[in-house]
Amino acid sequence: MDKAAPAAIQVADRFHLVKNLSETIATTLGDYGSELRAADKAQRQALVDDSDEVVVVIAPKPAPEPDAKPPERA
Repeated sequence: MDKAAPAAIQVADRFHLVKNLSETIATTLGDYGSELRAADKAQRQALVDDSDEVVVVIAPKPAPEPDAKPPERA
């Protein structure tokens, strides 16, 4: 297998490492779900309470509609 597909083992190992890591993070953070939601709510409320400050949010451009034509180049 080493000679036929030397990268196959490496790719499989990376896949399983990422899979195991994501499962562990989800499990760990799942244990603290209520605390994370409470912290998020408090942070959002703090942003609303600071009404004298200006908050600038940079948002990505929305994805084009599936039926939309691409913009013409000049």
